[in-house]
Amino acid sequence: EEFFKLSARKLKENGKLFFATDDENLAQFAMSEIEKVPQLQNLCYPTKYLTQSPYSFNTRYEKKWMAENKNLYYFIYGKKDASHQI
Repeated sequence: EEFFKLSARKLKENGKLFFATDDENLAQFAMSEIEKVPQLQNLCYPTKYLTQSPYSFNTRYEKKWMAENKNLYYFIYGKKDASHQI
């Protein structure tokens, strides 16, 4: 939770936080922690994460994960406009 709070403080207006993992437990943990930070909003709505890269290329690690048929979890969060914060 502290990482996401710090990220929310450091992000500039219209800034985005991207992160990805192939570990389902880490993905679940990250979702539960980031939901505790009201300054951030999920930009993958209506889903909580993407299962395919939002980029037009894949990293060496993504290619390796895909070759191993691992699930991938991509998260994109943005800093909420101050007028939308609780």
